[in-house]
Amino acid sequence: MTMPDAKADVKPAPNLFEIGRRLTIALMDPDDCWRDVCHLRAYNVPGPVATCEMAFARAAIVTNAIRGLQSGSIAAEMLAGVDDVVVEAFVNEDSPETLEHYGNQRLSDVARATVELNENNAFPLTQLADVFGHRLSVPGWPAAEIEPLFKDVAGEAEHLMKISNALRKWDL
Repeated sequence: MTMPDAKADVKPAPNLFEIGRRLTIALMDPDDCWRDVCHLRAYNVPGPVATCEMAFARAAIVTNAIRGLQSGSIAAEMLAGVDDVVVEAFVNEDSPETLEHYGNQRLSDVARATVELNENNAFPLTQLADVFGHRLSVPGWPAAEIEPLFKDVAGEAEHLMKISNALRKWDL
């Protein structure tokens, strides 16, 4: 009888940075962000700005889900992946509309600052919706219109986090 080699059964630790990146990429999809913006009755900023603002809000929701569902060092690695995507996604995406709206600031810089602002106002979601509505100059009471969109995103983020946790437990 031979003993199985213990090293043969050892799998590499999951790349938590990459998991954070992939969650963020999935939830900051530009087409999904634009689709959500199209659900708003009105807003007073150019379309590209509204789409970016939705992506910034979605990134804040992802970070909130990670902080709520992961422990310290795991969350830190995943959040580094989120930050990486937030900056990388907007590096060469400046347009005349975004440069004018953000006072000639680069979107990669605006993204980092706005996601941080949104993170500080992420919950309750009505608060994030109010901040988002204010940034887009949405008329009326924007939280009633925007909060359901954010609830869907938060639900999707939590669902993806649970799948990620299960895959890590099974070493997949």
